[in-house]
Amino acid sequence: MVLQTPHASPNELSEADVLEVADLYDRCADYFLLQDGTASTLADAKELFTDVPPEKDADDQTVLGWRDDGGLYAIAAILRDYPREGTWYLGFMMVDAARRGQGLGRSIYGAIEEWATMRGAAEIRLAVLEANEAGERFWRSLGFGEVRRVGPDTFKVKSHRRIELSRHVNGRFIAGGN
Repeated sequence: MVLQTPHASPNELSEADVLEVADLYDRCADYFLLQDGTASTLADAKELFTDVPPEKDADDQTVLGWRDDGGLYAIAAILRDYPREGTWYLGFMMVDAARRGQGLGRSIYGAIEEWATMRGAAEIRLAVLEANEAGERFWRSLGFGEVRRVGPDTFKVKSHRRIELSRHVNGRFIAGGN
């Protein structure tokens, strides 16, 4: 499977970009209603830059953004060497709701994988909400396989179980635990 990279290359984002992230979150209200049961806030956008597991530091995470003349249209947060060395955790990826269904998500994932591989990733992991059936289909179509199910965890007013998925950067699913 060949994944094309998007026309625009990603840029590393920082907390200085939080207003653009918040604007993208507003355009992706469907996701936040599914996950949280409420609309996103500016605090949610700020949290993107600092929300990492306790054993990691915010400096271990990179937030990438894709922009064009219309502004920020996609973001991804990836955590290096988690839960183990060589495994990079895609904690969040979002594409503007108006641009979904056009192959952009596949293209952006291809750029993420290429970016992470050039920096030492051998495996990409992520978690998708069980309730996000379209998201699960998307990730499985890219060759991700199930590692385990976790939760339930509470996200604002909703609780969800999550499906943790894995993909070796050469496209093969990695079976096995943590």
